[in-house]
Amino acid sequence: MSGTGDASTVSASTEDVLMFPIPDHDGDPTPGLDAALAEIDRRYPAHPMRRALRAAACYNHGDPMRWHVEMQLSLDEFADMQGLSRREVDQLVVPARRFVERRTPRSER
Repeated sequence: MSGTGDASTVSASTEDVLMFPIPDHDGDPTPGLDAALAEIDRRYPAHPMRRALRAAACYNHGDPMRWHVEMQLSLDEFADMQGLSRREVDQLVVPARRFVERRTPRSER
């Protein structure tokens, strides 16, 4: 994406490609995220999808930075569970991003 990262600079066509606009565009996360994360940790302390659930909560509460952190940690835990290096996981994930980039006209990136 081009621009400063401000949600207002994201074009509609780019949002269509991403398919998941962050619900809260004013930059302030919706209150209650910490409580939601604590509840996930309480209910699923050792669940293999705990990080993915935490990422979903961050997304639902409109906190893109914490969503990104949880997604990265989720990939790290996935790599550990599968006995893969981080590079191997990136090779699985990055081609999907390249596919989207190839299908998006350069003027819309």
